[in-house]
Amino acid sequence: MRIPKTVYSLCVVLPIMASASTGVAASDECRVFDPYDSGVNVRATPNGRKINRLRNGRIVYAEDYDNDTQGRPWAYVSGNYNGAWRNWGWMYYDLLRCS
Repeated sequence: MRIPKTVYSLCVVLPIMASASTGVAASDECRVFDPYDSGVNVRATPNGRKINRLRNGRIVYAEDYDNDTQGRPWAYVSGNYNGAWRNWGWMYYDLLRCS
């Protein structure tokens, strides 16, 4: 079966336009996991000032990745909290279990 060119163009272009207009990037779903503690610190920058703490098991979304000055991997995480979306901050990547 041959797909009309107009339908094919809409299927390709519309999803690209939608993601560009909302500014939402694809993100990885992760769970906070620290085997040695009950939660993980959240920081303002990779290995920067501590601004929050999230409990083990919380689902977060890794939106961005970076390394600190020592080359260790960090992820910028966000997620739902009491029905509102929160941009949490930076977490040490090795303390996340991502799908």
